[in-house]
Amino acid sequence: MTLPTRKHLGQHWLHDPLVIGRIAQACTEDLVAGAPLIEIGPGEGALTRALLQRGYRVIALELDPRCVQHLQQWPEAQPGGPLQVQAGDALATDWPSLLRQTQARRVVGNLPYN
Repeated sequence: MTLPTRKHLGQHWLHDPLVIGRIAQACTEDLVAGAPLIEIGPGEGALTRALLQRGYRVIALELDPRCVQHLQQWPEAQPGGPLQVQAGDALATDWPSLLRQTQARRVVGNLPYN
């Protein structure tokens, strides 16, 4: 699925499998497989998919309702699955509460430079 980007949200979509793999590797270095992590701004889910394939539980925090809906349709997002999708703005998130609730030890993302 390729959604039109919304420039006011600074969106850009990852497509290059080599880049996605390198980012996933860098994000999970020294992290125990199966560990929960929070991904900020998963967008269409390219990095999300790579993290799930590596065996991590992903809490995806996404602002764009189109992307939230897209990710919630993934089989991994079903109750009890390794993907939990949360609609929200990372800048307005209660991080201490979210980290306690999810027990995540790492926050990752491929955020745009703007």
